[in-house]
Amino acid sequence: MASLVCLLLVLSVGGFVEELNDSFLETREKDDIWLIKFYAPWCLMCKQLDPVWTQIGSELRSLGSPVQVGRVDATSNTVFSREFRVRVYPAIVLWKKEQKFNYQGPKTKDSILDFTDRVSGPVVRTLSSGQMVVHALRRHKVLFLFIGATSELKSNFSAVAQDFIVHTNFYSTCREHLPQWVSVTSFPAVLVFKDETFLRFNPDGGRDLRSWVQTERFSTFEKLDSYNLYSRGVSGRLVLVAVLGNSRSEESLRSVQIVPLLLVLNLTNDSWFEPPVAVETEEDLTRFLDSVLAGTLQAQGGNSAAQRIRRFVYDVRTSLRPVFREAPLLGVLLVMIPVGVFLSLLFLCIKVREGI
Repeated sequence: MASLVCLLLVLSVGGFVEELNDSFLETREKDDIWLIKFYAPWCLMCKQLDPVWTQIGSELRSLGSPVQVGRVDATSNTVFSREFRVRVYPAIVLWKKEQKFNYQGPKTKDSILDFTDRVSGPVVRTLSSGQMVVHALRRHKVLFLFIGATSELKSNFSAVAQDFIVHTNFYSTCREHLPQWVSVTSFPAVLVFKDETFLRFNPDGGRDLRSWVQTERFSTFEKLDSYNLYSRGVSGRLVLVAVLGNSRSEESLRSVQIVPLLLVLNLTNDSWFEPPVAVETEEDLTRFLDSVLAGTLQAQGGNSAAQRIRRFVYDVRTSLRPVFREAPLLGVLLVMIPVGVFLSLLFLCIKVREGI
């Protein structure tokens, strides 16, 4: 009896996630909102995401959300996967009316639900009271806020929000609803709230609103993972990274204590900068950053052709070293085969040119 009850519960929860196929592209209602996971049967990460996906479907249904949750076997529903340009698994997309929003964050329930809530609603949400403004500021680490009436700036704000809604939050309100500690003297205005303070967009500062949002949508100081590190990199900004041991805390870094390793990453060309001397004081850190910005410190790494060749040679050496150590004859064979193929192709090319 108990096993039957458990089976019924599993089936009922699983019913919140619908299995979709190619025919869904024709039968879907135009105004429906779907959160869709593309998977492959052989994909281990897809299988690990299954229980999280079931929880997401159950929670959205219990909240009365208009978002429906589905999943697609991208290997057998190729029309579906081509429509959404699926290249990796699992892929998560929110399909709202005719718009498709790709999710690129961590595969956790809270992160996916936050993305779903942000993207499924209005691109710019209106805060109609001071209490709502305070609540939004407490809820989000980074928030962009338009204050004022309809204007060209508001139109630009809405257009930028359309492009960046997958990454951050956009709201609008009127000046009467601003907290007392937010001092703004002229309107309309666009503010970003982060790091317990706010910055104002200056249209005369030489940057457009889009590039300003692109660079200001990150907290100044936060723990990095592969997702937000990549996001910072594609924004074109240099990233200062402190690699800490388990005994180090964020508070120790804020007070500029000595850390095991400091790096400045330039992810646009895969290069990095390392301090030439130990960083022990705030003045040492300032000198290091100034030398990076001034271009007086030599960058390491990079993705130039020469650097790629060096990486290839290094990868080959590290891969073949243990083979030569354990099985020298096999190592010689692995080296001779590609060398022989290359020499054969070179010989054929020479003969063809001589024949011409």
